[in-house]
Amino acid sequence: MVRQFYFRLVVCVLVILPGFAYSQYGSGLPAGFGIDGDVLAARSLNVSSGAVAASFDWFPKITATGTGIGVVDTSNSASLKAQLASGSNIAFSKGLAFNRFSTQNGYLLLDARYSRDYFGLANSTGLSDLTTFTNGSKNGDNPTGWSTTPAGALVGDKADIIDSYIHLRRDGNTVNTSNPSALIMAIGASTLGSTGQRYVDFELFHKKIMYDGSTGAFSNSGPASSGGHTAWTFKADGSVKDVGDLTVSFAYSTNGVDEISVYLWMSQSDYLSVIPQSFALVPNQFYGSTYGYAKITPLVAQGTDFWGSTNTATTPGPAWGTSSKLLGSTPNRYYSENYGSNQFGEAAINLTKLGVDPAMINGMDPCSLPYLRVVIKTRSSAAFTSSLQDFSGPYDILDAAPIPAEITPKTLSCSNPSVTLAPVSPVNGGYYTWTTSDGNIVSNTVGSSITVNQPGTYYLTSALAEGCTTRKTDSVLIKGDFFQPVATASVVGMVLPGAPAITASLIGGNENQSNVPANFGGSTGLLWQWTGPSGFTAFRKDTVTNLEGQYMLVLTETRNGCKDTAYVSVGVWKVLPSFYLNADGKATKTGTEISWATSDDSNGSNFEIERAFSVNQFKTIGSVSVPVSVTTIQKGYQFQDNSAGLAGKSIVYYRIKLLQAAFGFEYSPIVAVDLKKREVGAGISVSPNPFAEKVTLSYEANNAYTAVVNIINLHGQAVNSQSIQLQKGMNQAEINGLANLQAGVYIVQLMVDGVMTDTKKVLKQ
Repeated sequence: MVRQFYFRLVVCVLVILPGFAYSQYGSGLPAGFGIDGDVLAARSLNVSSGAVAASFDWFPKITATGTGIGVVDTSNSASLKAQLASGSNIAFSKGLAFNRFSTQNGYLLLDARYSRDYFGLANSTGLSDLTTFTNGSKNGDNPTGWSTTPAGALVGDKADIIDSYIHLRRDGNTVNTSNPSALIMAIGASTLGSTGQRYVDFELFHKKIMYDGSTGAFSNSGPASSGGHTAWTFKADGSVKDVGDLTVSFAYSTNGVDEISVYLWMSQSDYLSVIPQSFALVPNQFYGSTYGYAKITPLVAQGTDFWGSTNTATTPGPAWGTSSKLLGSTPNRYYSENYGSNQFGEAAINLTKLGVDPAMINGMDPCSLPYLRVVIKTRSSAAFTSSLQDFSGPYDILDAAPIPAEITPKTLSCSNPSVTLAPVSPVNGGYYTWTTSDGNIVSNTVGSSITVNQPGTYYLTSALAEGCTTRKTDSVLIKGDFFQPVATASVVGMVLPGAPAITASLIGGNENQSNVPANFGGSTGLLWQWTGPSGFTAFRKDTVTNLEGQYMLVLTETRNGCKDTAYVSVGVWKVLPSFYLNADGKATKTGTEISWATSDDSNGSNFEIERAFSVNQFKTIGSVSVPVSVTTIQKGYQFQDNSAGLAGKSIVYYRIKLLQAAFGFEYSPIVAVDLKKREVGAGISVSPNPFAEKVTLSYEANNAYTAVVNIINLHGQAVNSQSIQLQKGMNQAEINGLANLQAGVYIVQLMVDGVMTDTKKVLKQ
């Protein structure tokens, strides 16, 4: 019954394959890739130069004009070339020049692999091929039973693999199960010799087959139950259920590429009974016993979907060179920068039209990775089961790790009202999509990163490419740190126009009110900024002013950049202008000194000195009498207040009360004395200004003191502090270590005995 079904299958195949033959292949640019007898992009032996100008090939262009792109990584070329040119017998491989599954010029590049194999010139150290078959190993055998010669062997010129190439790409970047961009497989090889028929097999394994160079054994090639390979299986309707191992075999010679064949590993039972939906099984082309390789063809002859070409003339090889018995010489072990005529052959297959594109198989992820390793082999003759000669590999192919979806967490804040979310380990070429139900994405939702401006949960889904159904998803909760500090402002005292020494104190609020407990921690520090009339600015919690008007305090939390604002107004003392009195005061080392003068003859007058620690509570603390004999204008009256009551005070207020029998009494303007600013000498001067690396501070002290010089930025932060010793008289101190400060305005502050004495603005260039 099985035999009768088999004969019906033969008749069916003959009907649906009218005139199909593999014997004629032409060069071309399948999916923009040059199958043209040449390995360099932007040049060709067998395709018009205009067509290849922007095409891809195995390696990037070297001297030709155009914009062609190479798909093989060429890093470390100089070192490899030096080793090969010296005659070293080395093997190595190179992967895709781009990220796997990345889109370049509109084409989805899945993977590529170049391999350089050992040459076998003799059975001696350094001249033997370390990866060769022996004892009649064949296609169709269980790979774990292949016999190899790990110690090295001689290989015939036409079977000695030198370079091998494999590349898979799509003719576009659409991946789905209905109408995917065509999947193209390109292969290529060179042998040491340039004459005779070359038979090269590219075997793709579903499992990660391994080779032990010390024992010469292959392992992990596939289940033992299916002959050491992974088998293709089918559903009842003939559609593919599982993808298995695949071999592409091609033969080339001085006549060009003579044959391109595709074989699938399957059970003999399926070969004899199944009518596949997407391709045809070739009659009498099954190689194995219970399991083996079956030759397949397209359901309809697609001659234009198979391409093949050899190098019909001398042409450049890889960037590191090759080995050619035709062009090289014995002293350098046949090293050559070029391929000799017909030494190199390449081919390509449209796997989608052949019917073995995983994207066309129902139930499979269109981005599934059915193959993870490739082994390149040569045979002794045209028969698929002839003795295997040389091999290169196994090598990774399509073994791309899943695209991770883990998201780097971020926090929104007042200083960062929008943030960029991205994968922890983004992969160039990966396909990323973002969603949220309670946040807000302000950028394109497709891409490796997004910008968001609202707290919420954000989801990232990643895949190898658009259309892949196997995906990974991760989520991240984006929180918002918008906790504000608490700004309060108050004022102590008032000012008097025309009397700069009379100042009011601006007081900022308590830091503890701003240290709000939050999930992000407490306060990391506050920045204080006062602004007011006539360009007034200050960058500390408390400050003083002698200007009337409204002041604004902006308080900033350094942890998140959030701000709060408070306002306060500074008023003017309501003192009647005095025709007689003008007073002033200053802090001394032991107390205060009040001085005043009258503008007329004040003989016989008495002065009472009144003091207050708040402006409405003046008390008399002393008096000064003017002798009757004084008949001229008297200036320079003074009063020393060295009482213990000044201890612990910051601001003290004084006024002078003039008592005259004829005119009653009159008050001087109120004098506010800042006890923190004790007079210990003249004001400071700083040079040069602007400065580059250092400044020199000059100061005349009225005694010997310990002093500290602070360099303060506009945020009120001391960026440099140096202690100096002042002697009585003129002092100069050089302040170094300022070269690394950022350009801008700074304040030079002199602190004498812990009291701020004077400040100067300087400019850092």
